[in-house]
Amino acid sequence: MAMLKRAGFLNVLLRYGSFSCPSCAFSTKSSFHGIEGLFDREKLKIIVNEGRWDEFLAVTFFDSLLAPVLISGVLVDLKEEPRLVLKVFKWADSQNGFQHTTENYCIVSNILYHSRMYEENRDILQKLVHEDRKRRNCRGQPHSSSILEALWLTRNTSIRFDPVFDQLFFTLVHMGMLEEAWNCFMKMKKFKVFPKLQTCNVLLDKFSKVGDGASAKKFFSDMIGVGMIPSIYTYSIMMGLLCKEGNMEAARGLLLKMKEMGIPPNVVTYNTLLDGYGKLGELSMMVSMYDEMQESGCSPNIITYNTLINCFCKYGKMAMAFNFVREMKEKFIQPNAVTYNTIIDAFCKEGMLTQAMKFFIDMRRVALFPCEITFNTLIDANFKAGRIDDAVKLVTEMLEASLKLDVFTYRILIDGFCKAGKLEEAEVVFMNMQKQGLEPDVMVYNSMVHGHLKAGKEGEIERFLSEMKDRGIKPTIETYGSLINGMCKLGYIEKAVEYLKAMQANGLRPDVLVYASFISAFGSLGRFDVVDGILEAMNAEDIELNDVIYSILIDSYLKAGKQEVAVRLLNEMQGSGICPSIVTYRTLVGGMCKLGFIEKAAEHFEDMKNSGGIQPDASAYSLFVHGLCDNKQIEDAMKIFMEMLQNGYAKEALDIIRKLQGDGVVFDSEAYSCLIFGLTRCGQSELARALLSEMIEKGLEPNKAINDCFVSKPEECSNTEEANALMIEF
Repeated sequence: MAMLKRAGFLNVLLRYGSFSCPSCAFSTKSSFHGIEGLFDREKLKIIVNEGRWDEFLAVTFFDSLLAPVLISGVLVDLKEEPRLVLKVFKWADSQNGFQHTTENYCIVSNILYHSRMYEENRDILQKLVHEDRKRRNCRGQPHSSSILEALWLTRNTSIRFDPVFDQLFFTLVHMGMLEEAWNCFMKMKKFKVFPKLQTCNVLLDKFSKVGDGASAKKFFSDMIGVGMIPSIYTYSIMMGLLCKEGNMEAARGLLLKMKEMGIPPNVVTYNTLLDGYGKLGELSMMVSMYDEMQESGCSPNIITYNTLINCFCKYGKMAMAFNFVREMKEKFIQPNAVTYNTIIDAFCKEGMLTQAMKFFIDMRRVALFPCEITFNTLIDANFKAGRIDDAVKLVTEMLEASLKLDVFTYRILIDGFCKAGKLEEAEVVFMNMQKQGLEPDVMVYNSMVHGHLKAGKEGEIERFLSEMKDRGIKPTIETYGSLINGMCKLGYIEKAVEYLKAMQANGLRPDVLVYASFISAFGSLGRFDVVDGILEAMNAEDIELNDVIYSILIDSYLKAGKQEVAVRLLNEMQGSGICPSIVTYRTLVGGMCKLGFIEKAAEHFEDMKNSGGIQPDASAYSLFVHGLCDNKQIEDAMKIFMEMLQNGYAKEALDIIRKLQGDGVVFDSEAYSCLIFGLTRCGQSELARALLSEMIEKGLEPNKAINDCFVSKPEECSNTEEANALMIEF
């Protein structure tokens, strides 16, 4: 019986071809005379077309172990009718206990591909790869070249077989099986057939996008090794990868290689290189590449200019960025939303909100509609500038434009209101965010925690921490930093220590700002023994002191009246290569003034101006002026006022005057004259007029300097109408 079965199996193999042996090609020359002679080809077509599957079942078609082999014969015999082939394949696949062989899949794939049924073929190959992987995983076997072998053995079922190899390769890439696709490519060497260059580019691009640069470079080398000639797209992918890695020398080398091979770089190639140089901040190389691009006859496009404008704005080179905007317009390339968003963002970061709003208005004038990014940028900038009402108006405009507030908008609003001390408004936005189906994230909770601690509402903190826990949101180092800093400032040092322990229990390492909070807290208490212990702990953790820590230490020792230690710390700071910040200088000037060391304060004030990168701000001026006035040095204070006015701090200077007057400081005629003269010269005629009125009301007589300014030389006043009014009043 076994002999008969073996003989029957051999007969079937001889009838339908042997594809289990690598040395034998699949044969299609023999005719199909039916199963046990019951069906001829025409009858088979009718049965399949009409779906008379019972006639197959009547002859116990699936009772035999050879059913998959018999099905392969049916598939081959119907190859001229691809839709019937697919019908038989699917019907057989639906039968209980039946499983197609890899060869059956490959036969169908060949037939479908060459019948241009590409979509159906992709489905078949995807199912084949999935089934093959599942079978091999069950057996504990790695993926092999079985599918590739089967495609080769069934190659005679189609006119050309190499395109199906390409389809298999593409299917593996499309399914994310990148390593398998690469292995498939290498095994194709055996058959001397390879995927198309375009398909290889897809794998190359996938490797690049998943960040596997090593595999991309090796595969690129393999492509060259089998004789493939890279296209401009191939080179662009590799250049993009090298640019992401910051390897601009290698990227530039590929550009030269392209030119040697006679492949002219296109705008995509140059844009890729421009972006690469821009991300490294190599602006001069960007300009050089831009010039080379134009010299080669390649015209820049909107992406080129957006890349240039973005990078130059990012590094604060606004003038150069606007040169590219002008060039862009000269070439009749219209700025798009990306261009406007880039410029608006740059102005906002530079604190030039008025200019940003002008571009925002112009954007709509040219029929470009601001998106969420545009509004978010401007809302954030208005909050940071203290223009809360304007920020709220922009939110209203955003909603009127049918734009939904996204999680970023809510973050900005909550953070802005919290920093402005408007906790009720922050709570309303916080609740509305959740009503809109948006879950608050850790950044939102960090803002709420920081805002409530800043306002001294520490009782609300546990509610937020509890909500975070319920939502599965883990506190970050920023969360703990806010908690520790807030509790330290409120004097709850024990509570701050509890949060420190919780932070460490959650596997988070304290950063320099956490240490700074404790140093500030214990320093303000005069517990310098504890401060020294904290500094030792920082040293043990290899956390270096920065300008923030030094500023806190200097402030603490000055408040304790230990100016010698403060000066020693300043020298140590500079000796370590750490430049004092504006905060450091403000601390030194204010601290020395309070201790009565005005000359020392003046020295530090001058050091600040001569430091090269730092200039006094309104707060620094205020501290120094107050110190001078407290020590009855009004004349010197007036000189600093004049300097303030020259540096654009007119309103801040007037605020200081009002505060000093409130503290009992009396200004004489000379002081008033000095201030009025300075305000007028700085174009602040309205403020000058207010001071002049105040001066006259106090019975002080304006001196010749004011007469010279407003009467003798009225043309030097910035506003003629105001100058005339002042002359009449004078």
